[in-house]
Amino acid sequence: MQENTRKFIEEFKKKKQDKIDNGPIEMSADDLWRYSGEVEKFKEGFYTGNPYHYRHKTVKNVVIYNTLSNKDNLIIDAYFRDPNITLTDLAENLGKSPCFVRKVLDKYFEMKRNVNNE
Repeated sequence: MQENTRKFIEEFKKKKQDKIDNGPIEMSADDLWRYSGEVEKFKEGFYTGNPYHYRHKTVKNVVIYNTLSNKDNLIIDAYFRDPNITLTDLAENLGKSPCFVRKVLDKYFEMKRNVNNE
């Protein structure tokens, strides 16, 4: 066998083995989303008395709560620690844009208004 042919075959075998070791994972949708039979446990941190969890609406006798994210909670906490600070200074201290901080605070106060109106 010629040397070029032997090198080609070795290179082909290496590529094939590399594809097997590092290639895409071939799974069906059933394998990806198979039901495990496990039920999620109730999270202790979520309860209706928590000031960051507000009743959003009731649908078919089920109360739906709207939860703020951790980033949103940090912004709201920083705002209430010093409510006299300007939004620009608050955003600069947190490393966020003033527009983002304003949207988070608007969302918070809208949720609070909705809870108070119910």
